[in-house]
Amino acid sequence: MLSRLFNSFGSFNKPAFGLASYTIAGKKPVNEDSLLTVQKKRVALVLVADGVGGHGHGDWASQRCVERYRQAFEGIDNLNDPEAFLKENAWVVAREVLRKGEDDPAYRNAGTTLTGCLVIEDAYYTINIGDSRTYLYNAQKGLKRLTKDHSMVQEMIDAGTLTEEEALSHPYRARMTSAIGQPLEKIKMEVKGPFTLGPGDWLLSFSDGVHDYLTDAQILQIIQRRPADLPRELVEQALAAGSHDNITACVLTPKP
Repeated sequence: MLSRLFNSFGSFNKPAFGLASYTIAGKKPVNEDSLLTVQKKRVALVLVADGVGGHGHGDWASQRCVERYRQAFEGIDNLNDPEAFLKENAWVVAREVLRKGEDDPAYRNAGTTLTGCLVIEDAYYTINIGDSRTYLYNAQKGLKRLTKDHSMVQEMIDAGTLTEEEALSHPYRARMTSAIGQPLEKIKMEVKGPFTLGPGDWLLSFSDGVHDYLTDAQILQIIQRRPADLPRELVEQALAAGSHDNITACVLTPKP
């Protein structure tokens, strides 16, 4: 599998993946979420960035994050080191957001989460900073969470002092322990892979406007209904469930 990673940009002309996405501001006046769904032949990149900081320009931070990756993705012909591609561009954005805050006090609290996947033929990598999430779905195996939230409630879940259900209504559920915008030494970045994308596997990335209001079981039920526009249905169901946040969903499905 790894031997096929090196020249995948030039191996086929037909796009290999179906990409779909939907995002809304929800009940907030500004949508601070940004997303990216791009592909070149046998390579695809799906990212969700959830801006934080409110008047600290979280919308700018999330937009800058996905734009950096878009430019990097469009500018390469071969992807020899997928893990380095994901990490290095995240660090570039992290340094840029910090510098912006140092130069302009209005941007001092700007920040963003980052989650998503880089898929090369039948191999994929995930990246996660913060509390947005990426999932794997398979009709036979169900729904599997691929990333772990960097948040206070996740730490309590790991310690056994809080359940997943209790976390949905916990007053600290929005408190993250890592995000782009923090000092670099405090950022927790998780890049994992390569994993194999098997037959029937889908990859999904959400901002917390989805999974803070829908349980994994509810998300699975929505997927199993096979709505015509899955990202939109997930977003609208999260809104109906009481989401007060910006809401974003992206879905990658391999083509036959």
